[in-house]
Amino acid sequence: MSTAIQPVFYTVREEPGFLDNLKNDMKRQAGKDHDILLERPVIYIHVWQSAEDAADGKWSIYIGESTNIIERTRQHYRDALDPSLWQYRMATDKDRQGKTVVPVMYVFGHKHFSLSMTRDIENRLIAYSLANPHANPRNGRGNPQRDYYGMDDTDDIFRMIWNRLRRENGDLFPAESKVIKSAVYKASPNHRLTQEQEDAKEKIKDRAADAVINNKKGQLIFVEGEAGTGKTVLTSSTFYELLDSDVIRNRNLKCHLLVNHEEQLNVYKNMAAKLGFKGDVVLNPTEFLNTHTVTDRATGKRIPDPQRQADVVFVDEAHLLWTQPKQSYSSKYSGLQLDDIMSCARVTVIMFDENQILRKEQFDDLDHMEKKRLLAKSQGPDPVNPDPALVRDNYIWLENQLRMNCSARTLGWIDGLSHELIVGGLRLDSKSRDSEGYEVVIFDDPASLQRAIRRKAAKAESELSRLIATYDWKYKNGEWAPAKQKYWRVKIGDWWLPWNGQHYWLDIRPHLNRRERRKTEALDWAEQEHSIDEVGSTFTIQGFDLAYAGVILGPSVRYDPDTDRIWFDESKRAWDKMKGNRTLSDGTSVNVTEAISRHELRVLLTRGTRGLYIYACDDDLRDALKNAVYTSE
Repeated sequence: MSTAIQPVFYTVREEPGFLDNLKNDMKRQAGKDHDILLERPVIYIHVWQSAEDAADGKWSIYIGESTNIIERTRQHYRDALDPSLWQYRMATDKDRQGKTVVPVMYVFGHKHFSLSMTRDIENRLIAYSLANPHANPRNGRGNPQRDYYGMDDTDDIFRMIWNRLRRENGDLFPAESKVIKSAVYKASPNHRLTQEQEDAKEKIKDRAADAVINNKKGQLIFVEGEAGTGKTVLTSSTFYELLDSDVIRNRNLKCHLLVNHEEQLNVYKNMAAKLGFKGDVVLNPTEFLNTHTVTDRATGKRIPDPQRQADVVFVDEAHLLWTQPKQSYSSKYSGLQLDDIMSCARVTVIMFDENQILRKEQFDDLDHMEKKRLLAKSQGPDPVNPDPALVRDNYIWLENQLRMNCSARTLGWIDGLSHELIVGGLRLDSKSRDSEGYEVVIFDDPASLQRAIRRKAAKAESELSRLIATYDWKYKNGEWAPAKQKYWRVKIGDWWLPWNGQHYWLDIRPHLNRRERRKTEALDWAEQEHSIDEVGSTFTIQGFDLAYAGVILGPSVRYDPDTDRIWFDESKRAWDKMKGNRTLSDGTSVNVTEAISRHELRVLLTRGTRGLYIYACDDDLRDALKNAVYTSE
């Protein structure tokens, strides 16, 4: 079901005295539809630009919903007397000329509006503003709605509202595709959660509150799920909702979100700042440990500081934590990084995916993480037998794949490639698409793959389409490539492209001013326009989505026709930290090349939300993939 009924739109400059004539002015502008604005739920938006905003290319924005727009507007201006509230800023901010700003108010009504629908649209507008680098939101978190009557019309009505706002201010209200593709939007706490995610969020909040109220220590909540099961959205939604909860606020508790991934860390920091959380709420793990430990005089090691103990700590991408105490980090600390974090917090919540362990130093003895799973299953209000067949307590498993909009058949085929290393058959419905419209195409050469990805990236709905590759070509972080080749690059025959960041740092950044650099570097790699002329690595794209993923399987990924299986050629790997032997905590040595290579394959093949394009350097693998994918027509 959908609707073509247009919203009723009203706009006014909030000049001195405008409130006296607001009701009559609404009647005049809306005509016979004025009752839709004055007697029913509406969405309203206040926009203004202070001198500070203008210097950063931003606008301040507040988004709300009301069943009495006249009284709500009057209330906002009464609240403008309180310097601690956003209304005070709206009423007193100065523009570039030193004059008091004149805000603009937009109001939308609709015949189908209910309180639930206006709250749903308000929530989405807030999520969009949080993700927009030109917006300075004065809202906090929104209020995601569950199912409600008329929900089928919401997308159409929202799109009409957004398109009308775009005509008013194209920078503050850009094309939807630009917002939706951003990493900040994807990590927004304002997304409507699935039932599985909602259940997980409530369980995490309940277990954290139980531990805080009953003064428990050493509590671990272990959330596990593969790539695309919604761990990042769950983390963001749960963490910020917990920060706003009474149990945290009333006790003045200390909460932190940690992630050991630079690009994802920036995403979370940007979100925290826009939500009004200042200081050290979001940190990398080492920063957290350095500020929550002291040096033990007897051993010289860092130990938990009882004066700085955290209450609740979330760790996203826990598979990126340092493992064995053999690194430079271990000169200060005695244990594994997760153990050290847990020793500094009453409750630790981790998001973990074993299939995203991609470096030898992350490849801990898996027995250690299994012990953590069992610990989580044994904790909580009602500890139970940690048998996974029984009720789990502080352990949560996320099952549903949310990233890839593909059929179960396509997902099973990708599972076979990346988990079982089997090239099975994949029957598509038509034009290289499965029954859900997901595209799978195998290419004969990298140039054709590049052209196809560029075509997808040229379309607004699939703008976030990029090339990514296995780590089979040399790249040294922090070092310049040999002068004769200029870039660290992916080279196949006569075709080549720079690795991620090379084109930007060498050719683009030197010509940007400080503001342009800051704007560009605040974006995820795939969001930067120039990245269409680069190739991303597993580490660049880990944790992020693409519309169409153009995957280059390098020479290390090979196929054996005799066994009908994929295998990995260690000699073709370009980075020592992704191949060879790893000494485990018990002293035994194991070869980790196949495990890491399988994980890398999994990460690359599961990035595309709308399509997967593949070129394989190995002739046998390329032929096997081409023969495996066919159309039913």
